Amino acid sequence: MADVLFDTDQRFTCSQCGDCCRGWEIAVSAGEVELYRRREAGRWFREATDGPEGTTRDPFEPIGAGLHRIRKRTDGACGFLSLENRCRLHEELGGDLKPLTCRLYPFQFHETAAGPVMTASFACPTIVANQGAPVRGEIRALLSLRGRPAGRPVALRFSDGRPIAPRTLATLRAVFRKMLDGSADLGEASLRIAATLDDLTRHRVVRLKDEAFAEYVELTARHAAEHGQRPAPRTPSRLGRWFFRGLLFMALAARLQRTERRSLGLRLRLFGLLLHTHGLGPPACGIDLARVQGARLPLHDPSVAAIARRYLTAAVETLGTGRLPVADEICLAAATVDVAVVLGALRAADAGKPGIDAASFIQGLRDATDLSHIEGGGWLGSFLRTFIAGTESFAILAGGA
Repeated sequence: MADVLFDTDQRFTCSQCGDCCRGWEIAVSAGEVELYRRREAGRWFREATDGPEGTTRDPFEPIGAGLHRIRKRTDGACGFLSLENRCRLHEELGGDLKPLTCRLYPFQFHETAAGPVMTASFACPTIVANQGAPVRGEIRALLSLRGRPAGRPVALRFSDGRPIAPRTLATLRAVFRKMLDGSADLGEASLRIAATLDDLTRHRVVRLKDEAFAEYVELTARHAAEHGQRPAPRTPSRLGRWFFRGLLFMALAARLQRTERRSLGLRLRLFGLLLHTHGLGPPACGIDLARVQGARLPLHDPSVAAIARRYLTAAVETLGTGRLPVADEICLAAATVDVAVVLGALRAADAGKPGIDAASFIQGLRDATDLSHIEGGGWLGSFLRTFIAGTESFAILAGGA
């Protein structure tokens, strides 16, 4: 198998739904832009859904660092998306000349000191459904699109100031996977992961020397996975719930910023949304959280619990992307499920459903995964680690909100 870490249980075959062509910023390199301009790609660009093909404006906008983005239609979709949900660049130039961003999606490579990690975006409905051919059969083709890594690989950290060796990280992946697989109750599995993280992040543990820390993880974490007792119920703290409201706001704000143009009006609406998510203002941006107050992940519903478990399993299998310290990275996965519950409940309420079902939770999860795209920078990204609130996210997931 190729030298890349990925979720070997993942399946994917593009269903050509066109969802990835709507709302997202599609980055293209300077070389790709030059090629498309030489081929006069503007003749295949559509300014509006109901308008004709062809434009006199440049379809590409510079965004810095030698990159451009494809301009969007008036409805927020890529201007090269046809009315039949087909990429016009693909149709006219062939799949090999479609933007690299599009050829790789829904996968992304993360270059770490332990080697490359490939994650799959759960914003893609086919990834959520885990449908299609096994990804393991396509990994070499995907690696061929990876290109030459830019810059130095990211050094892996368990927490701030605490490096983690690849072998120790592999132990954590195995431990957390065993906890997920070994319990029929997802809530119990979540609390077991939380208890293990609470132990490993204690001050005296993270201050151990490298070899001693590795030995401690190997002994205590494996013991917790194989012989750990059923964890006691846990209620999130008031501060943890407050932080969760901040994370919920970040997810809602990221979704709005993805679908609407930046403007003073948008910033004012976001401020109103910030007040509303913290219970300090009326409904804003079409969001009324009072309708879904007290929403919980319905762990009694096997179809919903299976989706949440699948997402957490994928996060565990690719743990160590370097985007965040490992402890924060796994807690972000739990927090994403927590946010998905609220967003799914809003979807269910909009559809007149009495509660969250599999369809509404899937939509909520796809919306919530916007969080995984903002950890790298910007004003939202600078607050992300704070609002994850550590293992409180697992307590909320287990039903203690």
